[in-house]
Amino acid sequence: MRAFLVCCAMALSLSARADDHESFLDLNGDGKDDIWYEYKQTSYTEFVDRNYDGKADMRTLIDSTAHWPLLTFSDDDFDGVFETRWDYQNSVVIALTTDANGDGCLDIVHFYQYGSVVRSEKIERVDDKDEWMRSYVDYEYEFPSRTRTEVLSMDPCDFAAEIQRQIPTTRKMPPDRPRP
Repeated sequence: MRAFLVCCAMALSLSARADDHESFLDLNGDGKDDIWYEYKQTSYTEFVDRNYDGKADMRTLIDSTAHWPLLTFSDDDFDGVFETRWDYQNSVVIALTTDANGDGCLDIVHFYQYGSVVRSEKIERVDDKDEWMRSYVDYEYEFPSRTRTEVLSMDPCDFAAEIQRQIPTTRKMPPDRPRP
């Protein structure tokens, strides 16, 4: 019932403000927007404040025609850095990438097919050397089926660039705009 009421409130909020191309929703009644939208010609962005501090912790780029998500970024530890990214194809997640160590480069990736993980990769530093270990896990029927590891002399940001090339529909999220 609560979900129904939230959906109704969201629909009313969107319809009431559709003419000014920005929509807002206050879920916890504190007077601050917890969900807001910014509209462009071919897409719109949904911003969500999950910890109610007035700052977006998740943002999703959505296709205006099909209303399918294209790309999502989230700040899972609420430190102001969007470290997790979801890539979508036809509204289905195809990849989830994370900067787990906070160095600004993606170092964990999970690839999905038909909603199930099919491969995971992780890169991490070997001790304090300039060597990196890359671990792979392949999945069959959502269970690990094969693992392998290799030592690389690859910088983690090069790993991130290589991973982005493997994701078929990589898109860039528009930069943050200051809110009015």
